[in-house]
Amino acid sequence: MKATDLIFVSIILFLVFVVHAADDWQKKTPSTNPSARYLHSMAYIGSYKVLLFGGNDTNTLNEDDESWVYDHNTNNWTQKVIIPSPAAREEHAMAYIGSDKALLFGGDTAPGYVNDTWIYDFSENTWTEKNPLVKPSKRQWHAMSYIGDDKVLLFGGYSGSSNFDDTWVYDLSSNSWTDKESGETWETGIDKPSARNRHDMAYIGGDQVLLFGGSNGSNETWLYDLSENNWTLKTLSGPSPRASHAMAYIGESKVLLFGGSTGGNETWVYDLSSNTWSQDANSTQPTSRSQHKMSETSMDGSSKIVLFGGYDDSRDDETWTFGGGDYSLPIRLSSFSATAGDGQVSLKWPTQSEINNLGFIIERSNNNKNFFKEIASYLHNPQLKGQGNSHRETSYHFTDKNVTNGFTYYYKLIDVDFNGNRTEHGPVSATPNASGAEIEKKSFKTTRFYLYQNYPNPFNPETTIKFELPVNNRGPESVDLTVFNTLGEVVRSLYHGKLADGVYEMHWDGKDNSGVKLPSGFYFCRLRAGFLSQSKKLFLVR
Repeated sequence: MKATDLIFVSIILFLVFVVHAADDWQKKTPSTNPSARYLHSMAYIGSYKVLLFGGNDTNTLNEDDESWVYDHNTNNWTQKVIIPSPAAREEHAMAYIGSDKALLFGGDTAPGYVNDTWIYDFSENTWTEKNPLVKPSKRQWHAMSYIGDDKVLLFGGYSGSSNFDDTWVYDLSSNSWTDKESGETWETGIDKPSARNRHDMAYIGGDQVLLFGGSNGSNETWLYDLSENNWTLKTLSGPSPRASHAMAYIGESKVLLFGGSTGGNETWVYDLSSNTWSQDANSTQPTSRSQHKMSETSMDGSSKIVLFGGYDDSRDDETWTFGGGDYSLPIRLSSFSATAGDGQVSLKWPTQSEINNLGFIIERSNNNKNFFKEIASYLHNPQLKGQGNSHRETSYHFTDKNVTNGFTYYYKLIDVDFNGNRTEHGPVSATPNASGAEIEKKSFKTTRFYLYQNYPNPFNPETTIKFELPVNNRGPESVDLTVFNTLGEVVRSLYHGKLADGVYEMHWDGKDNSGVKLPSGFYFCRLRAGFLSQSKKLFLVR
């Protein structure tokens, strides 16, 4: 073959690659966003939302104490004003820890390095310092990742004089940090990553976490397995050595990596099933940067990754998302909700787009973690059949009428693609009741009767009312949740029916029983369950 023929073939092959490569990166333009910054941290907090805290921005003190929430469904950043909250800091770490919560640990503050442990609760919009008895030492530039079952993995970091190579796991249920090298299961001389900082880690499914790179100048890829309590060196082939990069889980045992101190604006994807790194080509992508952060907007790979900020010759305030091109999403859910009625639960899930979607399967359980059983399928229910390939919004619904009032049911939604791959969404829960009012049960145990202060308060136009019902020997309790005006007159009956023990939430839209907007002023919300009663003052501002 002539040289000119080789050149021609090469050009043709290159053109074919460009034509078939689809961009995954998309620059977003929210109406408001955090100020330009780097050295911040981000974490998923449920329902396609991401929490951002702190960093080094352009204000006088440099270290920032702002809390922001990004909603991927609405492309909106919202600053959360919370007292108390962690001190202003940078070079800290955060990770999703189940439900709608995120864990924050350590970092560099104005007085110096810290080792405090905080939990952000999105539904309560609160920061809570946990103060466990044992915890990792003070540090910065460490990495953390969700590792399943309300637990977070921490590795490494920097103390100001040396790097760390310790492995810790925080358990939210027991509010405890455990040094995983101190237990009997950790073998002497076991392989593990060397001491380092400015590395990153990401959940990769099950109870496993992937680690790459760091200040030690390596391009090692390590896998930590919680059930085995060991580190495994996976491969030395892939991205070049780098630090201050960012990683996130994209589903199907794959992790996304972007940028870094020597990584330019390269996009890489690691596949655990084949133990390989592959570079993803995009014509549009973020500029070269380091000290940025990325986060999942779902933990099942059904939604995009969000990136914010970093340093690209100056502080950056851009918001980018990844996914939908070469790494297509089998389905893009806007939401998945369960609404309680009288003797029924209505499930709804609108999709923004679908790729190779055969249809949906619905599973139900009376336990939020185990024993889910299929109750409906696209194979037998025409309304559950997918659109195949569609870029238009489609609304789906299913009504479960095989339920009993007063009992809580949990639902999972599963979409199935043309290759038989299944992706789970949820679970969501609802408790059918005689009043037919919408009420959501949170997956927390409780032993007390308690009515929380509504949030927000003052409010306009809507507020959330949360309450707890204790275990009793009588089964589901008759419950009333009612709003009164200052004259003691009933203006809104929010709920009347039976409920089992648990933690519940309801939303009030500031309207009376006729649907008319009530005027500004003070109102009282009363919770009754059996012989127990509590009240809270609500302030509506129009």
